[in-house]
Amino acid sequence: MKRRLFALLVVLGFAAIYVAAQQSSSSSAVIGKVGIDQTTPGTTNAVEALPDVAAAVALSNSVKATLTTAVNVKASAGNVYGVFALNGAASTCWIQFINSAGAGTLGTGVIFSIPLPASTTQPVWVGPAPMALGNFSTGIAVGIATTATGSSACGTGGNLTVFYK
Repeated sequence: MKRRLFALLVVLGFAAIYVAAQQSSSSSAVIGKVGIDQTTPGTTNAVEALPDVAAAVALSNSVKATLTTAVNVKASAGNVYGVFALNGAASTCWIQFINSAGAGTLGTGVIFSIPLPASTTQPVWVGPAPMALGNFSTGIAVGIATTATGSSACGTGGNLTVFYK
C-alpha cells in the first residue's frame, strides 16, 4: 500500500512551494528534501528579506515635484516597490513606469501605469511591499501622461515619490 506525503512551505508569508511525493508504507527512507539556497539573498532564488535599517537592504526613494515629462529614477536595472502620487491636473492622468536608463520617453518602454484622479487632494498611495510592482531590466524612469501608454504629457505637473531598489 502506498501513501502520499504532502508539504507546504511558506516563504515570507506570500510565496509557497508545494511538494508531493509517494512513499511505500514499508519504507522509512527519506525520498527527497526541499531547501532554499540563500548564500546571497535575492541572487540565487529571488527571495529577499524585507527591507530594514541596513543601507544594503533598505529601499531607496526618489521625489519628483511638478513632474510632467519623463525623468530618470535609477540609471541601472531595478525594481519598483511602491509609489505616492498626487495629480496637479484638472483631468485624469497616468503615471507611466518606463524601462529606461535615461530620462525615458512617455509611451515608450512602459512596464505598467497607474491612473491619477483629476483635481484631487487625495494622493494615490501604493505602499512599499515585499514583492515588487515591476522589474526594470535597463533602468527606472517615470512620467505623467494623458493615457496609460500615450506620449502626451499632462498639462499641469504632479508630484511623485517612487520607492525602488
